[in-house]
Amino acid sequence: MPCKEEVGSVPLSVLFLVADDPSTLYFAIFMSAFLLMATIGPNATLIMNVVPLGLRATASALYLFLIHMLGDAISPAILGAISDFAQDLRTAFFIIPIVLSLSAWTAYKIVRAYPDDARRLETAIAGVRS
Repeated sequence: MPCKEEVGSVPLSVLFLVADDPSTLYFAIFMSAFLLMATIGPNATLIMNVVPLGLRATASALYLFLIHMLGDAISPAILGAISDFAQDLRTAFFIIPIVLSLSAWTAYKIVRAYPDDARRLETAIAGVRS
């Protein structure tokens, strides 16, 4: 379940923010990033299992576009704006555990809805075949 990795990344992101020594800091960053990257494959699988066959390529492209657009492209600008407003980069980084918590909650809701969505897709596919 992808939500377990996202939940695990939340305390690691807090540890990253309060770490005093470099080894703890690097460990927290590495493990948090590792757990978040570990969700990409399972999330893509969930998407492929609930999206109709003709829309799977589009859904996959949209998923990859969104994770990179929100994660790689816009997040540095958001952190920079918060840092400018707060006059402190460390304060700006405190948004990371908040966003990760929202992400974990969303993943939990998605994983709970998955069985019904997959069953609905199977029913729809079976109806098309007959």
